[in-house]
Amino acid sequence: PIQMKDESVGWSFNMLMANKIDKADGLMIIALNAVRVHHKLAGIGYDEATKLDVMHEIKFVVMTVGLPIGIVFEENEECCWIGRIFEYGNAATNARGDKIKIGDQLASINGNSTYGKKVAEVCRVLAAAPNSKDIEFTFMRYIGPLRPILRQGGQQGDEI
Repeated sequence: PIQMKDESVGWSFNMLMANKIDKADGLMIIALNAVRVHHKLAGIGYDEATKLDVMHEIKFVVMTVGLPIGIVFEENEECCWIGRIFEYGNAATNARGDKIKIGDQLASINGNSTYGKKVAEVCRVLAAAPNSKDIEFTFMRYIGPLRPILRQGGQQGDEI
């Protein structure tokens, strides 16, 4: 379940970015993927029954950079995410704006949603960019606590 609160410090920025990027449910799914990947990278299963407070636990990361960006994207069913950042690539050395991290979920390129796009489609969008030296990427990052799956009804005592 997703919980949205409007009293967050970053509420207005989050809402501005959400309205800019997505008109459908795609952002909420990308936010959930940000949580899942964050937990996966930490080696912990995510407890899907916990509530996600989008306004406090999801951060929009906006970076502008030229090609080649120096990122390896991974993909899941709904979106792409950063699997690797090359140490001497443009994203690590020449980007303007926020610093990216492994696990960040790609939400848009130049303001156009990337929800539902696979890596090959993202590459085509980048290759067709009108200005290959100035591409704006918007990512979503989970910044909340780890919420591991808790074992239910475990045995007490020693097994013989």
